[in-house]
Amino acid sequence: MKIALAFIGVVLIALLVAIRVPRSASYLEDVPGIGWLVDLFGAHDPGPIEFELTFDHTPSRPELEHARELVAARMSRGTVVVRGNSLFVSGDDVFRLTLHRPPLRVFEVVYESPELEALRRAMLRDDQAKALRLSVALDRIGYHVESPDDALYVNDAWAQKHGCTGHHIEGTGTACFLNTRQRFDAYVRGDADLFVDPHPLALPPGRNFYATDAGPIYELAAQPLLVPLTSLQRSGAQGMIPLGAAPAPDTELVVEVSAGTLIPGEVHGSQLAIPYDPEYELALLGLRLR
Repeated sequence: MKIALAFIGVVLIALLVAIRVPRSASYLEDVPGIGWLVDLFGAHDPGPIEFELTFDHTPSRPELEHARELVAARMSRGTVVVRGNSLFVSGDDVFRLTLHRPPLRVFEVVYESPELEALRRAMLRDDQAKALRLSVALDRIGYHVESPDDALYVNDAWAQKHGCTGHHIEGTGTACFLNTRQRFDAYVRGDADLFVDPHPLALPPGRNFYATDAGPIYELAAQPLLVPLTSLQRSGAQGMIPLGAAPAPDTELVVEVSAGTLIPGEVHGSQLAIPYDPEYELALLGLRLR
């Protein structure tokens, strides 16, 4: 008798635990005799979370409607409504909105340089660079360091240190993804776990390497021109950035629109043209996530 009661108790506890899990509760709610328990004790979906977007000033009615249209256009699902002087957004897509941007940073590209040419030649005959699959190539922005977007088989020490749990082959290593920045850092500074020696690389004063999230690492002038977003003027599908003065001929300029993201600009006299992003308008409207 005691064993039977204990078994029934264990079953009831397991059932209550399952009811509290939304996925299992959805299966149990149609089971005869159990559905009422799901309704009573089950985890209930609270529905979409609502977020309030406020302004850094008192907006006019046209501003409110314009902001509502801009926010709705940036969301693939969810709703945007106006209440008072705020916008109320429901749905996870609100996290995809960029409501505030720091000043745009305009960099001059070092299109060709002796150090990158020397690096290119060195990498062509360096077995460690070949093992890391590093190379110097040319694209729309300029010469840069790049590597394939794939995995390398590395030893267990590197894999454990970086939390990599990829495919393992005994005697070969573990397949881990290394981005271009990691490979380049290992090559320049050295990495004992990758069996790579340091290859020190000195840049002339006033220059830095810039590693993009997309992969390529460019050589840029170290000091960018800071351009407040309020200075950006829209011209059709382009945003025009004032440079103050016309740059020298054949100067290649890029704009950091967000950390790790560079886009090439087109020089028009003393202005630089870049593709216009509607999120610039959101930032200019002074919207903030409350």
